[in-house]
Amino acid sequence: MFVQLKDKRQSAFRCATKLASLVVLMVVLLPSTALAHSSNSVVATVNVGSLPTGVAFDFANNDMYVANQGSATVSRIDSNTNTVTATISVGDGPSEFAFNPANKDMYVSNFNSATVSRISSATNAVVATISVGAGPEILAYNFANHDIYVPNDFSNTVSRISSSTDSVVATINIGPNPDRVAYNFANGDVYVNNRDSDTVQRIGSSTNAVVATIGVGSGPEGLAFDFANQDIYSANAISGTVSRISSQTDLVVATISVGSGASEMAFNPVNKDMYVSNHGSGTVSRVSSRTNTVVATMSVGTTPRGIIFNFANGDVYATNDGSATVSRISTRTNTVVATIGVGNRPVFLAFDFTSSFVYATNQFSATLSVISSA
Repeated sequence: MFVQLKDKRQSAFRCATKLASLVVLMVVLLPSTALAHSSNSVVATVNVGSLPTGVAFDFANNDMYVANQGSATVSRIDSNTNTVTATISVGDGPSEFAFNPANKDMYVSNFNSATVSRISSATNAVVATISVGAGPEILAYNFANHDIYVPNDFSNTVSRISSSTDSVVATINIGPNPDRVAYNFANGDVYVNNRDSDTVQRIGSSTNAVVATIGVGSGPEGLAFDFANQDIYSANAISGTVSRISSQTDLVVATISVGSGASEMAFNPVNKDMYVSNHGSGTVSRVSSRTNTVVATMSVGTTPRGIIFNFANGDVYATNDGSATVSRISTRTNTVVATIGVGNRPVFLAFDFTSSFVYATNQFSATLSVISSA
């Protein structure tokens, strides 16, 4: 496994590049009916389970999945009809997803039961329940070794789950309160942030060991890979900064002041910049990948959190969980061009590559808002 490290990493990066090209092609070929709805409007509101949180697109069946924390279920939503076609019982407190392109199934972390459920995209059945550490939440797929990684908040570990055997093949001890995980397409390794020690740790995909511990700002939350400069970014909520970590040297090469409560990030492949939601200041910061400076600050709603890039219209969307809205930000003018009313406490977003809709989970309304990209 991973014997020729350099070749494998280059192969993983080529795979990612091909996937990105495919995404662009899909956007170009999107049917005209996908954008025929009223501009910046909620075209459907879908009732799901209690406390919906994570939402993800399934590239195998082209449907959307929602994790319902309060009802221990996952809702599968048909992208064509915007209706729930399956309600799947999983573990207690399902939180976040990762799609596995190797076996074409969906994985969901169950925060309260310390498990990960593998859901068949073909049968809507849980085909495996894998015990991990306490408090699993965010998941990531590793393109180098084709396995799933999950940080366990309460046990200070990361579990590596084999895609072929549905078993934990490594438990890696890391810093206190690990939260987010991100795959680095440049070096083929996985990065995890530790909120209580203000660090980001790099885990070798071939060794299952921590190969670097990098000090960042206070209260690291979001982690993201920048395809323009091939570095890792950490959003630090307490210090209101973003740390840029070199993939080559494992050093922080820039510390960029953004807004208060820097939380989530989204990379824009068109202008090649990074966007950061600042839940404490009600803003989104655009960070230049070239100059390591904030080139624009956009005021949005109250407590922005989830943020994504829309491949259909090239804009950025952010949920405002304190004002029950989603803000659409023009990446051309750096202005909010629409404020869309959704359900109560919207948290996370996902883009549908077949319909070009944007989906927002509304925790306190037990609904999913479907937003037109036109």
